Amino acid sequence: MTMEEKRAWVVGGAAVVSLVGYAIWISLLLTDPITDTPFVVPMLVLVGLPGLVVAVAVIWLRAITPDDENEVEGPRRRIVTTGDQIAQWILLVGALTALLLALAEADRFWIAHALYAAFVLSALIGAGDRLIAHRRSAQPA
Repeated sequence: MTMEEKRAWVVGGAAVVSLVGYAIWISLLLTDPITDTPFVVPMLVLVGLPGLVVAVAVIWLRAITPDDENEVEGPRRRIVTTGDQIAQWILLVGALTALLLALAEADRFWIAHALYAAFVLSALIGAGDRLIAHRRSAQPA
């Protein structure tokens, strides 16, 4: 398994844990109306903590992975670039959604959740694309 494939597993796993953890935490705090639900601390924790875990895990993986597996070249570079581009487009759509919500003077609850959804979907779909592409390129023709 290449370093980039390991990284995709770490990022995808962290995104799933973040999403599930946030959903559970928020469900315990739900109020009526939903926009009064205290979401700031859970969101900050479940965006920041997985980001820190991913950073530490990637540094650790790079340290224990042989140098020839750390290099990204040829078809592997295209896989990484394509996954990054897909993730960036998803993040762009989420940011534009949040911008439109802000221009429409929506509640900050919805704006923050549009951005959070963009972060999580970007990580999940980008990592998923990389993993699928790595698996397809590893199969014999």
